[in-house]
Amino acid sequence: MVLKDKIKIKFAAALLVFVFLTSTATVFGTVSAADLSNNKGVKISSDFTDAKFLSIVREITGRLAEPIYDTDAINIEELELPSYKRIASLAGIEHFKSLKVLVCEINELTELNMSKNTKLETLQCTNNFLTILDISQNPNLQILQCSGNSLTTLDISQNPNLQTLQCDNNPLTSIDTSQNTKLETLSCNNIPLISIDIRQNLNLQTLQCNGNSLSRLDVSQNTKLETLVCYGNQLTALYVSKNPELRNLECYNNLLYILDLSKNTKLETLVCSRNRLSAMDLGENPNLETVQCSRNQLQTLDVNKNPNLQTLQCDDNLLTGLDLSKNTKLETLVCNNNLLHTLDMSKSNNSELREIHCKYNSLTVLDVSQNTKLEYLNCYYNQLSVLDVSKNLNLKHLECSNNLLTTLDVSKNTKLETLQCQTNSLYELDVSKNPELQVLECEKNALSVLDVSKNPELVSLRCHSNLLSALDVSKNTKLVHLECSNNLLTTLDVSKNPSLRQLFCFNNLLSALDVSKSTELKDLFCEQNALSELDVSKNPKLEHLHCYNNYMASMSAVKTAGDIKNFKFYPQLADENIENTTPDNTNKGDLLFFVGAVIILLCCTTGVLIFLKKKR
Repeated sequence: MVLKDKIKIKFAAALLVFVFLTSTATVFGTVSAADLSNNKGVKISSDFTDAKFLSIVREITGRLAEPIYDTDAINIEELELPSYKRIASLAGIEHFKSLKVLVCEINELTELNMSKNTKLETLQCTNNFLTILDISQNPNLQILQCSGNSLTTLDISQNPNLQTLQCDNNPLTSIDTSQNTKLETLSCNNIPLISIDIRQNLNLQTLQCNGNSLSRLDVSQNTKLETLVCYGNQLTALYVSKNPELRNLECYNNLLYILDLSKNTKLETLVCSRNRLSAMDLGENPNLETVQCSRNQLQTLDVNKNPNLQTLQCDDNLLTGLDLSKNTKLETLVCNNNLLHTLDMSKSNNSELREIHCKYNSLTVLDVSQNTKLEYLNCYYNQLSVLDVSKNLNLKHLECSNNLLTTLDVSKNTKLETLQCQTNSLYELDVSKNPELQVLECEKNALSVLDVSKNPELVSLRCHSNLLSALDVSKNTKLVHLECSNNLLTTLDVSKNPSLRQLFCFNNLLSALDVSKSTELKDLFCEQNALSELDVSKNPKLEHLHCYNNYMASMSAVKTAGDIKNFKFYPQLADENIENTTPDNTNKGDLLFFVGAVIILLCCTTGVLIFLKKKR
């Protein structure tokens, strides 16, 4: 090669370099000779249009003030954006070429384009405002969580490695998972799906599709399925005989008439409440730990072959009997609202029971003497005349109202926090050995004495409709709710109850009532007593006041702190010498009372009383 030709070649090469540098500077507008000589790359600061996102990128890259270059972001693999930032745009995310994990949950994003982040494996963008999500160039994507957005379409056809998809609470009308053969978890709850085809997802282990409008669900090809949650649909049939690995099935609130579980020998949890099942065979499910079959039409339920059962909820059925003798691990039993006449737990077979709910049955006998771990017993609305809880030393909550009890001994239940024994025939009730008692409801009995001085934790006391002539609540300083109406009380001291919010003491014989110390009081119902005056000026939070049918001749006998939303008052019935007054206006909410020759008008909007004398 001659020297002249060599010179031409060198000149041409130099010219190409010059043209490249010039064109680069023209395209990016940020490249300088100094930048290239220092190998900093291209300035990208201006590409981050969201100031909050920009500030996070500066923290991550360490570029707190100086320009950010593409080389600063190119090697970052994980990016987690805090929700409190409320980021509206992720413009600039394309510069994170090596990004594998992006977490941007609970922000204010409306669109998200990940087409330049080809190495992305995990994307968590739940609870934004996304209407557009582009993941078409992310073949390595394995986890996509985009629930709680506004997506009407979701294209995952270009994500063959997808293993987990969670797209709950989006207005999607369809989901095509036919290209996602590696999918193991699919959660598409609460979206208006009327159908879903998962026949190509042979590796599916978890399917959650509750709260849709599915009338049919074919899981026959999903032989690896372990968890199926499909409640809140319109399924009339569900065939799970091809799912031998199934461990968790929740299909409640559908229209199922038949449910065959004979092939699901590994089943551990079954929730099939709120269907139309009239029969159910659990004989092939020895591993069952939880069964919830409430609100069906079951007349029989055999759980003898379920030795691992820990929770059984079978309320609101038509059961007349229930044999639990083989369920030695049972901890929770809920059998409310059936037709049970007997419930035999008298042997030690159910010694692990901690909760028994058997209300609304026809039980005449209930023996819980062997259930020494019992903490919660609810047996109200039965026909029990005797209830022995002396062996239940761990009992915290006892609800035995609406029975035929004449006695109730809770002296051994020192851990008791709630006692509801109303509407029985109790003549006495001793709660002196229950120092942790917080709620006591013993109304509608025949109690003439009630001592609550040993119950300092008491928050709510309902003892109305008894025969009490005295009630001392001075030791109950935490009391918030007190109902002692319909008794024979002549005095009531609430000066030691500063937290009191509701006081119902109507229909007694009270001649005085001091509520000045109960500054939290919101509701006061003291009508039908013998009060000649009432001072509620120290009760600024009072919202409801009923003080009619007392001995107060006019509203001047009631001293208030301000406006009261619901104020019912009228003077004693004997007073007919009230000056005539003409009402300014009335409405449909006003109340009229006729007392002899006097018409009493209560204006419900203002609480103002107007008195008119009837024409003779």
